[in-house]
Amino acid sequence: MALRRILIVAVLSLLVASASAALEVSCGAEADVVSDYVWRAMVFSPGFVLEPYAYVSAFGVTPAVWANVQLQDEHNTLDEIDFLISYNRSFASLYVEAGYVYYYLPEYKYEEPEGGENPQVVTTDPTDTQDLFVVLDYAVLPVLNVYSDHYVTVAGNAGGYYFDAGVGLGHAVEDYLGLEAYCEAGVGSSNFNDYNMGEHKTALNLIETGAAATFAFGGGMYLRPHLSYTTLVDGDLREAAGEGNESFWFGGAAIGIER
Repeated sequence: MALRRILIVAVLSLLVASASAALEVSCGAEADVVSDYVWRAMVFSPGFVLEPYAYVSAFGVTPAVWANVQLQDEHNTLDEIDFLISYNRSFASLYVEAGYVYYYLPEYKYEEPEGGENPQVVTTDPTDTQDLFVVLDYAVLPVLNVYSDHYVTVAGNAGGYYFDAGVGLGHAVEDYLGLEAYCEAGVGSSNFNDYNMGEHKTALNLIETGAAATFAFGGGMYLRPHLSYTTLVDGDLREAAGEGNESFWFGGAAIGIER
């Protein structure tokens, strides 16, 4: 599709651009404990999860890794690891980032009840997927930005497309305290919704809003409590999600360090 070719060209162009940029190296890591693993208004791990994340960035190129670990089961199941690499540049008030992400979904075992007694051990072997993505963020005011994220799936569910658009607010109350809030809408293509929700239709998937406060302390460390509310908008997607999964609150707290 034309959109897929455009995004591939954008990713490759940004990754090879600006070879003479000044050397700027940074790194960071965090551990986020969240009430549920929620992705695009879909709950993939109900109950508390641990989501560690780490990155290194130089010349605008950032390799990173993210994972999801279930904390509500006795096995502390590791059910996803994402490997990312991206390149970013700023053009006046416009921030552009393009990259690639590999969603590794390891095989794992879990206990499935059988008639309420004698639980059966089941092995799940999910299908890994891969995306190309482009992030656009424009600073309208020092405290106000508009943004849009675009993801095209190139393996696992090739041809799936998802994008969101939203408004963000950010304000540094003190040197040690920053406040953020956002509101966004997300749209999934027919392939994306068929693969993830069992509904072959392009739809306005979700509306989501949230807020966070970042408390900075010694040595580049920070604590960031956060809370979000998400709701599936399309009626068919709400029905596919099942009762109790159409709209909900989720949140947690992350602790991290940046250098």
